[in-house]
Amino acid sequence: MVTTPSPTLKTLREAAALTQVELANRAGIARSTLARVEAGEGGIRSSTIRALVLVLASRFNQDATRLTSRELNEYADAFAVDPEWLEIVLTDP
Repeated sequence: MVTTPSPTLKTLREAAALTQVELANRAGIARSTLARVEAGEGGIRSSTIRALVLVLASRFNQDATRLTSRELNEYADAFAVDPEWLEIVLTDP
């Protein structure tokens, strides 16, 4: 995982050794959508955030439904969302 105080989605993606195209393909979203998310544009669907976290977590050998509070906070910071909301999004089937 990334050891910066507040990781961005781009730093997480780079730490996972993925290009935008690779991450987008694995998450099942368009590269342009990922670019908008990385640029901090709003209006991102919870399903998109969930898909991206699932891919990134798997790259770090993490179970996205069982993240530690530190890991959950890092992902929440990267997407600028509340950690409690993110936990619900990740664990809701």
